[in-house]
Parts: sequence; C-alpha cells; structure tokens
Amino acid sequence: MNKLYLLCCIWDTPRLISFSYKLALVGWMTNQALTQGYHLKENYVCISFNHKKYNSFIKDDYIKFSFLPVKTFSGGKDVPLLDEIFFSYNPDVTDALCALFGPREKMILYGYFFNDHVRKILKAIRERLDCYKEPGVADELDTLAMHLISSIFRALKEENDKGQTPNMSILEIADGLRKGQDLNSLIQKYGFSRRNFYLQWNNMFNLSPVNYRLNEQLSNAADMLTGTELSIKEICEKCGFSNMIYFYRRFKRKYGKTPAVFRAEKFTVSGV
Repeated sequence: MNKLYLLCCIWDTPRLISFSYKLALVGWMTNQALTQGYHLKENYVCISFNHKKYNSFIKDDYIKFSFLPVKTFSGGKDVPLLDEIFFSYNPDVTDALCALFGPREKMILYGYFFNDHVRKILKAIRERLDCYKEPGVADELDTLAMHLISSIFRALKEENDKGQTPNMSILEIADGLRKGQDLNSLIQKYGFSRRNFYLQWNNMFNLSPVNYRLNEQLSNAADMLTGTELSIKEICEKCGFSNMIYFYRRFKRKYGKTPAVFRAEKFTVSGV
C-alpha cells in the first residue's frame, strides 16, 4: 500500500465566516504510525481506522475515536500502522471541547463506520486538503471536521437505539478494566452471561480481558516513566501492580527493556 502523509496548517488562513471551532491543523495519514512523546500544546481529535492486527489489540474493522485535550501526554503506548485523520484546535477552545467530549481521553470503537455518508465527508475533506489555502476552503474544513464527528456520533446512537450495538456495554466494561474494576462484577453489572460476554468481547478485541488490562497498565506505566518524575516504585503502585518483580518482568517482556532503562533511553533521545 502506498504511504501518504499530509499536514495542513490552517490556523492563520483567512476565514470568510466566524466559526466557534476554528481548526489549527488537519492531518491525513495512511498506513503509517504517528508517535509524539510529549505533552500536547493543542487539542486533538483523532479518527483512525484500518488498524493492522500484528501490533494492535483493536480489531482492524473498528474505528478508534480519541479526544486528547491540551497537556495530555502522548507517548509510550504501542502504535500500530493505521489510517488516520486528525484535527487540532488551539488552547482557547479547550473548555468548549471538554464540555463537548469530556475532560480526558475518550474512545469510541464502532464497527459500522464506512457507510456512504461518512465516505462522502472523508472524500470532501481529502479533496480540500489539496487546495486548503484557497479562499473559503478553511471555512469548509472547519465545518466538515465537526460534520464528520457528529455523523459518527449520530450513526452510533442510531445503531444503539436499534439494539444493534451491544458493543457499547463492552466498551463500558473495557473502561472499567482500565480503572482497575473487577471483571466478574462488571459482567454482572451489565447483564451478560459469561459466554455471551466473551463472544461480544472477542468480536471487538484481539486480547483477552486479562491481557487487555495488563496492556493498559503497562502502557500507563510507560507514559508515567517518560512524562512524570515519579519513582519507579510509585509508578508500579499507581498502575495497579502489587509486586515489583512481576512488574519488571512484564514490562521487559512488552518493551524489551527494564523500566529504568526505558526511562533513561527516552530522556536521552529527547535531549532531557
């Protein structure tokens, strides 16, 4: 597959109308992995799809929607090859965006993404990126970005109202696992039998619930190692590990190095 990466800076492009959510950047990438490893200075809305299974726990026919507000630390987590369109907004609209999406990273995985309506919006955005400096195009991109986001939300709600997206409960369980809640209690809370739960879970994720939680714990630890000054022992405890030896062993298996070496190498590369 051919690789493509476009980054269009339009924050200072003249607008013809006043729009509440004025874009700063629009990015379009195919078959690539984008890593950052620093605290974000802008707000990002990312819509990714076509995840490659070899290093992603998300099934590749699902979309990942992420809202990353200012000061979010982006780094440490495994990044698969994927297709993605992302929009960034300046800090002056952070409060408004947090009111719209929530104050922290938020994910929606959705399996019925590529309907004709959404395809048309994506095509329109892609076409305008080739001429984004022309009069009026920045205005169109401002509105198309919100149109794409609202279309995904609306499609999700419609399918949920029809009873066709039991995945929403699975997502709530996944969120509970990330927060350290007990799996059996979550299964009971959302009314699943164990058999039906695992059927629904395996339709969405490539990892078992236990390994999914472990993956999130280790990814969070990697973020803290490069984004905070906490000691390794404190990070181990904050990420839900009660045994330092087990933490070291699992971290090294995932990242190929100990937490101390991982932290030292990341700081060396970044020039800290």
